[in-house]
Amino acid sequence: MKDVYFMGVDIGTTGCRAVIFNTDGRVISIASEEYPIEQPQPGWAEQDPRLVFNAVCSSIKKCVIQSNICNKDIVGIGLSSVFHSIIAMDSNGDLLSNALIWADNRSIRQAEYLKELDSKNELYMRTGCRIHPMYPLAKILWFKQERPEIFKRTTKFISLKEYIIYRWFNRMAIDKSVASASGLFNIHTLKWDDTCLDLIGIHENMLGETISTTEVVGKMKGDIATELGLPQDIPVVIGAGDGMLSNLGAGAYKHGQVVAMIGTSGAVRVISDKPLVDPHGRTWCYVLSDKHWVVGGAINNGGIVYRWFRDTLGELEIKEATEKGIDPYELLNKLAGKAKPGCEGLLFLPFLTGERSPYWNPNARGVLFGLGLHHKKPHLVRAIMEGVMYRMYSVFEAIVDLMGEQTEVRATGGFVRSPLWCDIMADIFGYPIKIPEVREASSLGAAILAMLKLGYIDNLDAVEEMVRIKREHTPDPDANKVYIELYNIYKKIYWQLQEQFSQISLFQRNLTLR
Repeated sequence: MKDVYFMGVDIGTTGCRAVIFNTDGRVISIASEEYPIEQPQPGWAEQDPRLVFNAVCSSIKKCVIQSNICNKDIVGIGLSSVFHSIIAMDSNGDLLSNALIWADNRSIRQAEYLKELDSKNELYMRTGCRIHPMYPLAKILWFKQERPEIFKRTTKFISLKEYIIYRWFNRMAIDKSVASASGLFNIHTLKWDDTCLDLIGIHENMLGETISTTEVVGKMKGDIATELGLPQDIPVVIGAGDGMLSNLGAGAYKHGQVVAMIGTSGAVRVISDKPLVDPHGRTWCYVLSDKHWVVGGAINNGGIVYRWFRDTLGELEIKEATEKGIDPYELLNKLAGKAKPGCEGLLFLPFLTGERSPYWNPNARGVLFGLGLHHKKPHLVRAIMEGVMYRMYSVFEAIVDLMGEQTEVRATGGFVRSPLWCDIMADIFGYPIKIPEVREASSLGAAILAMLKLGYIDNLDAVEEMVRIKREHTPDPDANKVYIELYNIYKKIYWQLQEQFSQISLFQRNLTLR
């Protein structure tokens, strides 16, 4: 039988990546395109869906060209996308808003109102989603209360993936995975939740048709297929959310296999064979398939914090890197390596965009604690890396508390390019950290769902053969002791600043009204 190939398309926060794989999970070609995040006011974060659509199409086209394979040998496409985006659309299919993305906190007031109505966390128990400004549940209520003129004209609220599907196939469909991360979907019945819809005053017909993550949402035809360099009638499997597919693409689809990912944001996740919610509300539970759920928690402040430091305080490193033709992060990582674990008592709470799991506090703000004259730039850089990893560990703690000790931890995302950051993860978690060979875990996960649907693999056990471990980082017991001691201080700082977090957040919001 001749070789055939699958494409996984990952629509992320800051860019889209298209990857062609063979049926062994080997990467044949990669292409990516970036798009901006607009922040018209403090706490707002949105994107132009048209720019995202153009980037998706461009990355697919480039990926096919760069692959040097016959496009007819590409037999299927799977889609991965970021969670929690919401767009208002009218009856003509015209956009009434940009996409409000996960980092957008404009609906804080609406989230607080919904929390008061749901004091017993009943919505969380049904949807697997804590009430938080991140979720479309609160964002749609924001449209209703703050932009009534848009709300009245809106006939559909859709996600970025739905917009792309609409442009390609003229169909309003959403996979059950992305739907399950909206705060509007019942993870037990796998349907839109009537109570949630009634609460914010919308009908089910204002949301997309929900379909299983392995369903073919459409086939590329005509000018669209030709423009993208794809064969006519190639099937597109709708796929799932990027986090769910990252677990699958990292080969961690069995109980006890944890995936920790840091990209722009970060997450820690484990697959479950049943919907599972935390009595303390620290974790979320989303859908991977009709028979698999993913339990975990996501942090707002991952690589975006490191990028903020680079852009704000890394001017010298950027200049030197430009002159040498290297990545500025290489120089920053080298700087961080000069500081000892624990940064001689310097702690950074990286709440630059509020926070999600496990505290769910959109009012949290960044804190640099323990700063002394003995601290230099290497300490600052490393403190950022450690601070982000403390956030990741807090989610891991909640998962262990809910599901028991885990068997292994695998790491994915852009941060694995830094051996130092992986060492820090191993030392804080106290687990060996395994790094899969394929970095594009979400794209591979999407391609795997397409392979499964189209009959090129029989079941998910095939993942074990596809995913190979590239390297492993072993924890240092002495460093682990230092980190656990500082982590306990780190938690106390957070809890003692609750009132001040709320006060400074309110002050910052009021600035926009002056």
